[in-house]
Amino acid sequence: MKSVDNVAGAIREGNVIFDRAYPREYTGDEIYRELELVGLEPHELPRALNFLAANQAKARTLFSCPLQIQMGVLKDMMGALSERTAVEYVDWFSACVYEVFHEQYLHKPTQRDIERLYLAHEERHGFSGMLGSLDCTHLACGKCPNAWRGQFTRGDIGEPIIV
Repeated sequence: MKSVDNVAGAIREGNVIFDRAYPREYTGDEIYRELELVGLEPHELPRALNFLAANQAKARTLFSCPLQIQMGVLKDMMGALSERTAVEYVDWFSACVYEVFHEQYLHKPTQRDIERLYLAHEERHGFSGMLGSLDCTHLACGKCPNAWRGQFTRGDIGEPIIV
């Protein structure tokens, strides 16, 4: 094995060794097991399998890309990847994500979705807010120091607020 000077080199060497040890394409069962590990819902697996069946050679990219992003390896690899290869990987990965998740997540939010988002935001942060923007949320500041009260009080509200 050649000497490896960084994590990206180690991943490249690992892929070379993997290709030598396993010179075959993924089977449907192997892809199914990998997709289960990724955390897809059971009803999402058939569509993901159909999409990946046409792109078996690229299946490893789908499974290794999130791990590499999580490890911070992708930024190290950018020097080693050509622009065309990087664009192809991102395009293909985006197409996979779209194909699997577009019906559930990539639509205009319904009233139920909005209510669920408001509730989740309030549980997490302790105050209600607007979707997509905190700068329009006005919170009353009950423990504002007296010296600052005039500076942070709006006339129409009558008490100090945090914007």
